[in-house]
Amino acid sequence: MYETFRLRFEPTANTAAEEQNDRRLQGLSVSKRQFERWYGGTVKTRPYPDQCRVLEAMFGVSVDRLLAPAPAVDSPIVVPPPRPVPVLLPSEQAAALPVGGPFSSESRLDAGTTELERQVAMAARRALRFTALAEGSSIGP
Repeated sequence: MYETFRLRFEPTANTAAEEQNDRRLQGLSVSKRQFERWYGGTVKTRPYPDQCRVLEAMFGVSVDRLLAPAPAVDSPIVVPPPRPVPVLLPSEQAAALPVGGPFSSESRLDAGTTELERQVAMAARRALRFTALAEGSSIGP
């Protein structure tokens, strides 16, 4: 980034030297360290007057404004509303699940033949519903 800046600063200084008939601007350059201070916002004092003239010619604004902290944004950050999650009735949930349920490799007719299997299937459906609701809220992935 410094090289790009330098390649613009030096010709601007030479052009300003010719236009303003001021030989002090001829061949004026900026060190990499000074550029990094300007770019990083760690300027403690104003640049030298000749550098100020070149910077103002380059950017078309005053050096005080150019090196000032960025203005605060007046408008608040807009967060999009959460996506609506369709709420399914228990009968619709069962129809929406693939054959055998989301966590089963068995067919739907064979699943849940014992009480324990039905409880596991119910817990899996509750977990699935919870994750769908949590995904639709502000929690996200």
